Amino acid sequence: MIRPRATIRHQFTQQQHQQSSLLVLEQQDVSPSAQSSSGDIRPKQQQKSSRQRRSSNRFAILFLTLLSSVPVINLAYYSFFSSETSIDLEEGSAVNVDETFYDILTTFRVPPIDYLVANSSKEGFPGGQVRYLRNKHEFMARGQLLTCKPVLDVFAWLMDEVNARNHTLMLAYGDLIHFHREKDFMNKTTGKYFDEDDLDLWASLETVSHVEQLEPALFRRFGWTMRAFVNGDNYIQFLQMMSTCGHTPINEASKVQSNQPSIEIYPIAVIPINGSLIARDLWQLSDFPESMIYPRRHISFNSTGASRTLHLQLPNKDLEIMACLYGNWTKPSTDHARMVNKCN
Repeated sequence: MIRPRATIRHQFTQQQHQQSSLLVLEQQDVSPSAQSSSGDIRPKQQQKSSRQRRSSNRFAILFLTLLSSVPVINLAYYSFFSSETSIDLEEGSAVNVDETFYDILTTFRVPPIDYLVANSSKEGFPGGQVRYLRNKHEFMARGQLLTCKPVLDVFAWLMDEVNARNHTLMLAYGDLIHFHREKDFMNKTTGKYFDEDDLDLWASLETVSHVEQLEPALFRRFGWTMRAFVNGDNYIQFLQMMSTCGHTPINEASKVQSNQPSIEIYPIAVIPINGSLIARDLWQLSDFPESMIYPRRHISFNSTGASRTLHLQLPNKDLEIMACLYGNWTKPSTDHARMVNKCN
């Protein structure tokens, strides 16, 4: 179980003091300059015995110092996980996943445009697997602290991070409907989310690359982590961000179970198909004219359950998109958007 930072700091301070005291004792006991200046007139046997004691003392001091350094390593380990990482990556560039804080040593990438064009006629990609971007034992221990933050606070922070880079991360699917129909993400009367499973977002490829790099900050600040759905060519098709509280890891494509709705990020890329620019959802494999998605629209919104203003992004023609995907979206329904939609 991860110890609180204050506890580690207290122990670290105590050990620093112990080490300092040990070093002072060592200097007082074995200083050669002090011996040479005063002269040592003790019998040789007594001098030899004294040297043996000093040698034993030095060994004991070294051993104790090594033992006391273990919590220092823990502190450095904890601080490393707490550090923020923000690396701007170009489309198609590699994201090197470090084994010291990710579950696996591999490379996740967003697919380059030429790959998407070459596979534009296929309904899906070869193979596939689900990979967490955090050591499972660590995020399960973090979840036991029960201090994970609400999804709307995570969402507000995430939007600020993306907007600061002028990247694309916009409302999609069910949450686009709730924004327009209920005018909120949470029921003011019941305090429950309208969508208790997840919050849906479309993201450009550069945004997907950037969001991956935010995992250490996401884990430290909010107690959340994420997992990627990767195809057989090691390209990302889908991201899920989830609270570690109440979450049990599963290595299969499914909805996330935790104490908060997850944030689901659908990569969307603009590719040329039959002479037209098409925005394709890489997970749902639905196509939209580029003009339906871009240029994106920005709106500031105060939602029930959010501790600060949400700086949202909306698709350019969001009403047309909802009509294409759902038909009469103004009437509540349990139907989900079909896959492989072709909107015009």
